Order: sequence, then C-alpha cells, then structure tokens
Amino acid sequence: MKYLDASSVDFEKSFQSLILSTLEPNKNVLETVSKIISDVRKRGDDALLEYTNHYDHLSAKLETLEIKKNEVEAASTEATPPTSVAADGKQVYDTGCVACHGAGIAGAPRVGDSDAWADRIGAGLENMIANAINGFQGSQGMMPAKGGNPSLSDEEIEAAVEYMVAELQ
Repeated sequence: MKYLDASSVDFEKSFQSLILSTLEPNKNVLETVSKIISDVRKRGDDALLEYTNHYDHLSAKLETLEIKKNEVEAASTEATPPTSVAADGKQVYDTGCVACHGAGIAGAPRVGDSDAWADRIGAGLENMIANAINGFQGSQGMMPAKGGNPSLSDEEIEAAVEYMVAELQ
C-alpha cells in the first residue's frame, strides 16, 4: 500500500502518478483474469471452486458453497427494497472531490474559480457529468472515472458536479 503525504513537496507528482497508474490495467492481470474466465466457462463450478480456494486461500467444497432454493426464497422475502435517496452533492464533494477540486490537483478546476471552469461549462453540464462518470484526459489535466471511486453512483457524481457548478454563482 502506498501512502501519500499532502504536505510533501512532491505530493502532486506522486498523486498524479498514482491516479494515472490506476487508469491502465496491468497486462498480466488482464491475461490472468481472461484465462480464469475462459476456464470457468469450460469447466464450470469445478474451475470456479478451484480458483476460489486458490485466490481466497480457502479449502471449500462445492456442497458448502451451494445456496439452497429455500434459502434464496427466504432471503428475497426478508430483503427490503432500496429506498431512493436524493444524492447530496455537497456531501459527495466533501468526502471525495475536494481532494482534487479543493487544491487544483491534476488540473482539476478549483471550486469557485469561474475562469478555470469556463471551458468546461461551455461544453455543457451533460458533457461535464459524462466526463466525471467515465473519466477524461484533456490538455488541462485529467479526471479519473468517478474521481477514482467506483463505488459512487452516477447520481452521486451528477449531484457533485451540479454542486460544484452552483458554487460558481
């Protein structure tokens, strides 16, 4: 695990290097995953169990991993449907986006700096949201997909972008 110190003189360079390294998947990993998927398609549960035991350091047997039909039915009746909660753009910004957009790291426009946002706003809100969701490499810097946090929903990203744009007014 790599730790970054924001007070370090080379923080921005280290941070950009870290972000850029996560954009390019490791070729060996891609090849290994491809082989595993191919093997599981060919050999089914036996291959899946073999890889699970190997990579998760288990000694599981297929019988112990099987989920019975009545267990699935019981779980589905007990589960409550998710409730829709409007994403809080400021909260999303404060817990993630601020790392770059608060300091202008990796070319990120600072919140409140209307000059830095001008070209982006000129491209349109929908375009900015799409770039924030999917990632973007431009002449002024880069935006990793979902700010490098794939657990964020598209709605949360949209709310954060709308919050940052609203802060310009």
